[in-house]
Amino acid sequence: MKIVKKTASIVATLIIILALGGFFFVRNFDLNRYKSEIENLVFQQTGRKLSLNGEAKLGLSLIPTIVINDVTFANPDWAQNPYMAKLQKLEVQFSLNALLHRQIDIKKFILVNPEVYLEVAKDGRKSWEFANKSASVKQNGGATPKVKDATAAAAIGLIAKEVRLDDGKVIYYEAKNNKTIALNIKEIEFEAEREQPMKLNAVVEYDKQLIEAKVSLSDIQTILQDNKTDFEGVIKAFGVKTSLNGEAINLTGNITYRTEVDIHNPAGNFSAPETSLLARVDGDVNKADINVRSLNVATNLITGAVKADWSKAKPVINADLRSDVFDVNSLSKNSMLSWYVPSLIREAAALETVPDEKIPYEYLNMVNGVFNVKIGKLILADDMILMDIIANTKLNNGVLTISKFDTVAFGGKVVTSGSVNAVNKSLAAKVEATGINVNNLYKLVQNNDGLQVLSGGLLDIDADLTASGATYRKLSETLNGKFTALVDKSKIKTGKLDWMTTSIWGELFKLLKVDAAKNTELDVECAVVNGQFRGGQALFDKGIAFSSDKLKLVGSGDINLVSDKINFMVSPMLNKLAQGNITQALASFIRIKGKLQKPSIGIDTASAVSTVVGSVATGGLYLGSEVLMSGDENLCNTALQGSKYVSRFPRKESAQNTVKDAYQGVTGNTKDALREIGSTAKGLFKSLKNSLKNEGNGEVE
Repeated sequence: MKIVKKTASIVATLIIILALGGFFFVRNFDLNRYKSEIENLVFQQTGRKLSLNGEAKLGLSLIPTIVINDVTFANPDWAQNPYMAKLQKLEVQFSLNALLHRQIDIKKFILVNPEVYLEVAKDGRKSWEFANKSASVKQNGGATPKVKDATAAAAIGLIAKEVRLDDGKVIYYEAKNNKTIALNIKEIEFEAEREQPMKLNAVVEYDKQLIEAKVSLSDIQTILQDNKTDFEGVIKAFGVKTSLNGEAINLTGNITYRTEVDIHNPAGNFSAPETSLLARVDGDVNKADINVRSLNVATNLITGAVKADWSKAKPVINADLRSDVFDVNSLSKNSMLSWYVPSLIREAAALETVPDEKIPYEYLNMVNGVFNVKIGKLILADDMILMDIIANTKLNNGVLTISKFDTVAFGGKVVTSGSVNAVNKSLAAKVEATGINVNNLYKLVQNNDGLQVLSGGLLDIDADLTASGATYRKLSETLNGKFTALVDKSKIKTGKLDWMTTSIWGELFKLLKVDAAKNTELDVECAVVNGQFRGGQALFDKGIAFSSDKLKLVGSGDINLVSDKINFMVSPMLNKLAQGNITQALASFIRIKGKLQKPSIGIDTASAVSTVVGSVATGGLYLGSEVLMSGDENLCNTALQGSKYVSRFPRKESAQNTVKDAYQGVTGNTKDALREIGSTAKGLFKSLKNSLKNEGNGEVE
């Protein structure tokens, strides 16, 4: 019993002596003596200066703790900020039990107010790439020793079981683009217990928006031994929730990963509709292959594949996407994707001039890539549905090439190609449309039922246009090319034409004596618009024609998109919609001129007299007071000269062609012809001249 007591007394005395010795050792141990050695070691390994400016000391507690204040780590000389990292305080806690067994086991790393400054120079150098100043240490006859399990196990102790960062920031700067990104660290916690999955919880702030992440990885021993890890996590950023589940391999080399991705954006976030994405992503630090299993945008399903490569100076994206049905109407009215096309078309039609707004060419310089899209049915509105869309485009260094944009619209086929060049700020477009239903197109533009096609009513379009300029206005002022549109034989019920009784149309109807309140059926032989664009000027040399059983019109003139001026003459060939005598009918030669916003409309006296001269001189026919024939029977063929459609309306060889010749050649000889014919038809022309003078629309000598 005495031996036990004596032994216990000795042990207790030894513990007290050791404790006191440990206390005095810790208290008197000066870590500052080793600061210079640590700084030199870091410089040898990185070529950068580590400065332990504050006092370094051991904390007095049951958990051995090293505390170092005011730590800085230098950036390379070329960097804008002299420091790559600054730290107000660093605390390192060790396991007491491990130390008693002569092992190092770091329990916790605490970094207080860390600041990290990352920079990329104009020549591409990165501040976080280090130059190793020390020579490679080799063993076993110069061969690099293999990493064994025992080495990995020993390294585990040197990895902190918990790392915490409080109130820090990360600043990223690109000198080439003068671009700065700031990330504020609210809190980051990292846990890595033995044989337990590692966990990372982070809360950071970017652009005044919180980003939260919770991620779990494989245990540290598996990661060190297998050089890979499984991962699973949830990231919430800018209102978007992203779930990940996959694995990363070759962690110490060219890391690669594969993961299932589930992304959800609630309705209204980013002014976008509810959007969800289910995809499989395979890639590395430079690129990714994305198998889009389901991209659901407000119930519109999209599938396909996307390849992204951001290793180059400009990211490259190649996309191949498909959708059976995409309904734009299902999108939120406040959505960036909610283009209400009919309203836009009507508003565009009401614009007085082309706006002088800058074209956002810069978006074409953001990425390069190839984009192929197929949509079975695109619903833009109830009365505007595009079918069987096939779009093939390529974007390369600011040049967007549309090799194909084919669709079925308004019952017809539309084939489009073109390009937009951000380098020289230009565009080109070719459009060919066949069989467009005029009924559907009319409803889109006017949104009423005034016009009804009883039969026919199919529109063909051929356009080839180019333009250049930094604004939409400049594009219109430099427009070059051709535009042709025509409607073949049709039977049309005009309705009351209420939509044409306002503005310029109303004034035109008054001069033509057309009763717009009258429901009228027209047997249309053809309707044509054929023009040339040269330097922003639209030229129509008898390029506007309308031929029906009750009304025939020819239009000639030009629209200057540079000066916003119009100069047009509309000439009737047969007019049963007009009311009144021959004087009124002949007074229907309309000159439209002036500013596009508010043109003046009046009777073109000289043209009216010219037609009378031509008709009488060649035997023009009259019945009472109505003009039956006075002009070209081949209106549409004449209008289509120079276009690919000219053969659609073969010329009719008849006596009436002489009327056209007289009409075209008589303008310069109006006075002489009038004097000559006046001797035999004095009463008729006297009546005409007096009538025109009385109306105040011009003079006839």
